Amino acid sequence: MKAFVHISVRIMVMVLASILLTFCTQKQDVEVFMPKCKEVIYHFTSTHDFGYLYNEIDAILNDENQGYHNRMFADAMMAWATCYSGDEDSCVFYTSRAIDSLLVFTRDDKDLFARGLADMYLLRSYCSIISNPDGAIEDLNRCVPLYTAQGNVKFLIKSYLYLGEIYKNKYDYRNSLACLDNIELITDTVELLGNDPTWVLGTLVDVANISIEIGDFRLGNNVLQASSLYYDAATEEIQAYYLLQRSKMHFYQEEYTLAEYYSQRLYDLALKNNLAEEQVSGAIMMGMSQIRIGDVDNAIRNMHNADSIRKVNNVEPIKEKIFLDGEVAVVLGDLHRAHFLLFDSTLTDTRSFGAVGLMESQKTYFKAVGDYKSIYKIQSRQKKYTDSIQANVLLANDNHIVEMNNFSANELRKEVKSLYDRVDQMKDDRAHERFCVALVIILAISTIIIHLKNSRAHYKLQVESEKNKLLDEIADKIEDIKKKESMIKVTSKRLSESVNYAEHIQRSILPKPESLEMCGITGSFIFFSPLDIVSGDFYWFTKKGDHLIVCCADCTGHGIPGAFMSMIASTIISDVCNRNDENIRPSDILEQLDAGIIDVLGHNQAEDGAAKDGCDISVASINTKTKVTTIASAKRPVILMKDQDMIEIKGTKRSIGDTEPIVRERHFEDTEIQLHTGDTIYMFSDGYSDQFGGQENGRLNVKNIKKFIRAIHDDDMDEQGLTMQEFFTQWKGDLAQTDDVLFVGIML
Repeated sequence: MKAFVHISVRIMVMVLASILLTFCTQKQDVEVFMPKCKEVIYHFTSTHDFGYLYNEIDAILNDENQGYHNRMFADAMMAWATCYSGDEDSCVFYTSRAIDSLLVFTRDDKDLFARGLADMYLLRSYCSIISNPDGAIEDLNRCVPLYTAQGNVKFLIKSYLYLGEIYKNKYDYRNSLACLDNIELITDTVELLGNDPTWVLGTLVDVANISIEIGDFRLGNNVLQASSLYYDAATEEIQAYYLLQRSKMHFYQEEYTLAEYYSQRLYDLALKNNLAEEQVSGAIMMGMSQIRIGDVDNAIRNMHNADSIRKVNNVEPIKEKIFLDGEVAVVLGDLHRAHFLLFDSTLTDTRSFGAVGLMESQKTYFKAVGDYKSIYKIQSRQKKYTDSIQANVLLANDNHIVEMNNFSANELRKEVKSLYDRVDQMKDDRAHERFCVALVIILAISTIIIHLKNSRAHYKLQVESEKNKLLDEIADKIEDIKKKESMIKVTSKRLSESVNYAEHIQRSILPKPESLEMCGITGSFIFFSPLDIVSGDFYWFTKKGDHLIVCCADCTGHGIPGAFMSMIASTIISDVCNRNDENIRPSDILEQLDAGIIDVLGHNQAEDGAAKDGCDISVASINTKTKVTTIASAKRPVILMKDQDMIEIKGTKRSIGDTEPIVRERHFEDTEIQLHTGDTIYMFSDGYSDQFGGQENGRLNVKNIKKFIRAIHDDDMDEQGLTMQEFFTQWKGDLAQTDDVLFVGIML
């Protein structure tokens, strides 16, 4: 907005200068003002001497012999001067008086005074953008038809630009984008190369600036690409403005390497030309890009650099500064400052697309404190926000396409009409000549047609013969393909039916999850998600006297091979538990399961002699009366929440079915612990912890699972189960699931 205002002030100076010079040189009844107005305008433009300007305006106002026009010119010049000096209230006052005078003289839309009237409306709207946006919209809607009738493309573009800025500030993105699309339509059809490159580049970058804040990156990329033609010939300040918007465009599209490149160019250009404000912007955007890439040291260096330049030159930072300060505070571990900056500070800008950038920085805070529920909520808010913005953007883009199609159709009609006019003229001027030429052409064409007809008949017979031959070959190939497709469909259907029936069998063998809560516990959840319909992961539980025995297992493989292994293992566990009394220890269950697997599959070994098939499993035996819990595990961690303390039981580093002698020397060990009502046991397969995802596409890992459990363990178990499933889905994102997933939670 700051660059937008600076450029607009310079434009308004040129607007008023053109008004006064036009009045003074083209109206016979005001020729008396021509020498004096020119002298005043040129002198002030070169010296910026306000004292001289105000003295000359007072002289015009006090000259009672010059009639009514002098007051109109004086008001216009005062409006110009007060706008240039930043006194917007006075500018509105003088433009309003000049407009009242001009309305008296205006006769039609193309009249000289109508040009001055449009310019006064434009100047008043500029000074009212913030203080009276509705009034500014009314003034600009008066400008548009006047500039259109006059063919004044330059100020028609400026009118649409101000309208786009005002509608954006009012959060009316559809109307804002419609105005910006009108500018793009005009620049696509009107040659701008003859205009001042600084003006053209500044105006197009203003369009990009607004479109970035709205979130329409299609329009922003288009105008920035088009404006690059004017970059080399523009002033250094406007070049810096262009580079800043290029950097922001790539930053908000998460193209951080390109954003860093353009912000580095911006900083170098500003440093070379001693542009302090632009140096600050370049350093901030560089820091933001680097911290998102992971280059933390350089990001911190650029943050301090921006702060030092700001203090020396008294420069206000761009809104992305708050993102940088907040994320750096998170990295440095100053979480109190980070929370203030990203959540409580009045400097945070949640307007337009900046809200999405702020939410992205807030997620770094919650990640640092391990609050994954809040990260999930922010991601949901980001999606709703961007979906809402894109709905407006897409509607505006659809309107733009309709306008372009209408424009193309009108241009085509004009070309067709022009062709008809030319034909009519040729008919009148060369009728006889055309008759003779037509006669010769008809005779020549008749001869050619006769020859071609004979040749075509022979050629047609050849083509028809080749065509029939090809059609026969194609028909044979199609028939062959259809037969193969039919066979594939039958085979696929049989396989699908077999796998689906296998899933039915597997799920019928597994105990019903809802029956677990009938075994003397407070609550439970089971998150079970096979990778390929049937699963190598399985859960199993039974009640023997006062003891509840629960197993969470991950067998070798997934799909049909894994399902076979899970059925073998669950059958052995069931047999072991049925053959023993209620006091059987989990370590004994694992030892007997290990012996049973080796006995059944002992012949199935790899080339090095090690068994290829087996499982990793955790077993818990819970005395539902005393709450004494015994746990044994084969290579799977078990996490306990006892009161508010977290306990991790890592288990024995030995898989079920492993035949290597050095591994079999490790015996399964029991861990006995006294739990209480409300304490929770969590068991899970490695399909949950090894899933790829997150911002860096890394593994979820046990460390993050422990943080998440700590955040949700006080919730109801049903809610915990849903949250565990949602967290897994959110972490996975668009990536494929890599393994069978099983997560069991039990609250005593």
